Amino acid sequence: MFRFYPIIFLLLLGCNYSEKEKLPENIIPEKQLIPILVDIHFADATLSVLHFDKKNARYKPENYYNIVLKKHGVDRKIFDKSIEYYSKNPKELDIIYDKVLNEFSKLKANLTKSDTSTQSSTPKYRSWHNHKRKVEAEAKDSMNNDNNND
Repeated sequence: MFRFYPIIFLLLLGCNYSEKEKLPENIIPEKQLIPILVDIHFADATLSVLHFDKKNARYKPENYYNIVLKKHGVDRKIFDKSIEYYSKNPKELDIIYDKVLNEFSKLKANLTKSDTSTQSSTPKYRSWHNHKRKVEAEAKDSMNNDNNND
């Protein structure tokens, strides 16, 4: 009989370590949240670098966030609730942001590698200009859709 106690103990101990705390309902899991945060911070950086006029309603960050959330199929209320949840759990939020920063490092490394490996006759500003036009068009479409839904 005593031979089974260590086995039972190990099974119970293993169950405790393998069980992660379950997320509350309507909270975006870490794996899904990381790419969303990467895109949101990329949108912020784009707005900052391209010096959009903040007085213009078309260039409000919320419009760009809505584009990102729509791309990832996430409702704004669920996203906000998830950010609130992770903000109350700073250890989890630190882990998530370490992974977000890691993703940015990978993007930077890929950009650096592609810049050094290919020499383009197209000036770099032209690609930024094209990106700006794409972002502006998406924001305009988003605003038109929001106005049509009201």
